[in-house]
Amino acid sequence: MRIFSFAILCVCLILTACTSNSENTNPSNSVLVEDPKEVDINKLGPFKKGLSLDEMKYDEKYQDIVILFKENLTAWAAKNKTAFKNSFVSEDVANSQLFLLENDEDFEFVGTPYIIDQSSENGKINIVFYYRTSGNEKELKMHTTTFTKNKDESWRVALID
Repeated sequence: MRIFSFAILCVCLILTACTSNSENTNPSNSVLVEDPKEVDINKLGPFKKGLSLDEMKYDEKYQDIVILFKENLTAWAAKNKTAFKNSFVSEDVANSQLFLLENDEDFEFVGTPYIIDQSSENGKINIVFYYRTSGNEKELKMHTTTFTKNKDESWRVALID
């Protein structure tokens, strides 16, 4: 997982270097909507189950995705399988992600999630986020939620990795 986190960070730094003054100069057409903000584990305070996210800055066109993202994280933190599954593009995909809820640890989602828009390249939008668990509140973990449009053209969760 640490190697994956490092790889995501490298990709984000590359995307940041390729994006200047909100112009898309990245040849891959990915757009980093907000610069990633480093999370200082020592400034988080005591563990608190649920969402302790900082305010995200994003264009209105991402509003539906951000709402869905926060609903999904809220369901994840509450280990509410029904609400968690409602965010996904299909029942099969949702069922493949249930392992995230099936453990004894509580989750606190922290920091400022950020959006990487790849919709013009591959039809996907990613939100990268950080969390810690009750089992190890001194270690931050990073995941990415990938969104894609379903048959009715609404954004849904395709993967949490």
